[in-house]
Amino acid sequence: MKAPDFSLTNVRTQETWSLTDAGDHAMMLTFWTSWCPDSINDKRLATKTAPL
Repeated sequence: MKAPDFSLTNVRTQETWSLTDAGDHAMMLTFWTSWCPDSINDKRLATKTAPL
């Protein structure tokens, strides 16, 4: 089952990306919060491996 399409805008570049841009590739999306300890740790790990 495919997820419904949606779009996000990069706050730095103002470029828009939509889920259909990924084609048939598997994707995992993570939404972070500023107040959740697990989100803060996940964000630190992600920025060490792939700069935002």
